Amino acid sequence: MQYKIPIQVENEDTIILGLSLRQMGIIIVGLILAFGFFNKFQATFPKTPLIIICVLIVGIFFIIAKFRTHEMTFLPFVLNLARYKINGNGAKGEGRIWTR
Repeated sequence: MQYKIPIQVENEDTIILGLSLRQMGIIIVGLILAFGFFNKFQATFPKTPLIIICVLIVGIFFIIAKFRTHEMTFLPFVLNLARYKINGNGAKGEGRIWTR
């Protein structure tokens, strides 16, 4: 018996407005942090700069949620970039050394 294997198993299904469940979770965490920040500092800061800071927090989380490059999301990209920088990137002209 033959079974058809889906090609793109790793793709996430979109739920609302082109966002997957993982992306909505990241954005919701950003909204919760911004709301908590607003509630904590609303008595000490003026409202306009506080709202701007909260919008920036939500915007950063939205960018992190929508980030995708070379089929990597934000966290694997940052971890691979750190590994690339730590292990040496060949900037000194050394390049990679291949052994048999």
